[in-house]
Amino acid sequence: MTNESKMRVAFIGSGKVATELALIFRFQGVQITGVSSRNHLSGTALSSQVNCPFMADPNDLEADLIIIATNDSSVKELNISLKKDCFVAYTAGAVNLADFPNEKWGVFYPLQTFTKNRHLSIDEVPILLESNSFELRNKLESLCKLD
Repeated sequence: MTNESKMRVAFIGSGKVATELALIFRFQGVQITGVSSRNHLSGTALSSQVNCPFMADPNDLEADLIIIATNDSSVKELNISLKKDCFVAYTAGAVNLADFPNEKWGVFYPLQTFTKNRHLSIDEVPILLESNSFELRNKLESLCKLD
């Protein structure tokens, strides 16, 4: 994949972090391929905003990168139940990446409080990155450099 703006990204979660990141990426030309959320109401609302399908089962998501924007305990549950062979990054700051030895897992942690109806660009949001592979690290870094 030479043009990272063509990267296909899906989201698990539909709260403020998932919504803001999905809107930022969509605006920058990233293809959002799906949203999965336990909250069907906010999940379908987000999928509508970014023009992609809502999928109740996160294992139905098809993407180059899945971003998990849920609470910490859900990240741990998804590590066990998510049966995808794609890159996964989570936004939970209190989950240790060392607990997930899979080389396709990483952290994409926005060091920012998101406020409803206040939209930022990616260059206004400090992002902390960590990954278990250089390939994933490069993908995550490219999302931080979208223009």
